[in-house]
Amino acid sequence: MANLTKTKFQEYTQYLIDAFARNTRSQDCVDRGMSKTYYTIDDNHVNRDEIQENLIQPLHDEEWPNDWRYSTIYFLLLDFIECEDRNQIEDRIFEIVDGLVDVYNADRIRWVGENLNRGLVESELATGGENIFELIGLAQYEVINQMAYQLLDYIDENKKEEE
Repeated sequence: MANLTKTKFQEYTQYLIDAFARNTRSQDCVDRGMSKTYYTIDDNHVNRDEIQENLIQPLHDEEWPNDWRYSTIYFLLLDFIECEDRNQIEDRIFEIVDGLVDVYNADRIRWVGENLNRGLVESELATGGENIFELIGLAQYEVINQMAYQLLDYIDENKKEEE
């Protein structure tokens, strides 16, 4: 039987998940190459500005606001909520991050094409025998991994401690 009581970590993670809004673009935007759905922080969320300034902007790592970063944050949170605490996440971090790396070469090229500075990311996992698509995948892994740890730090700093 699953534990039905949530930890403070899970409660705060759920709070962040609930702050997101899933939006749908017009067909004209989709025809211009944009994703049909995208995520933002809900305009009506009580702490929208605080979440935008202290979580979303730092996780964009000096990039302009973009769909990929928002959706990556959202999907990291969905993976995090399944774990009771940071330690469980760190035990699964490779699986979580690897699961968010684009699989298809066209998606990897699109990811780099959205911001060419992403092509400057270096990976300690590279052996020198990778093709360009594998290198992009390793770079994307590094970016998501960094985002995951920043997100974990944010949750740890902001969750309410039990008294």
